[in-house]
Amino acid sequence: MTEGDPGIRTILAGQGWKYPEGYRPDNIARCRSCDKQVLWCITPKGKRMPVDRDGVSHFATCPAADQWRRKPGRAPRRKA
Repeated sequence: MTEGDPGIRTILAGQGWKYPEGYRPDNIARCRSCDKQVLWCITPKGKRMPVDRDGVSHFATCPAADQWRRKPGRAPRRKA
């Protein structure tokens, strides 16, 4: 399921997904830490952010979020 799919916003709304205004839905996946289903969105600045079904950032709700935070001064993660 990608933004290019016809009616993606309608499909997501029908499945109960909410996401912040101005954000573009990208795909649905599972969190690698807690296995909760999340909707990956593209922020207005072009960054990817996981969102819970209720529209709240999964970075704020995941019990294992600390293991994914970058430490100050650390280089960004490289893309695979």
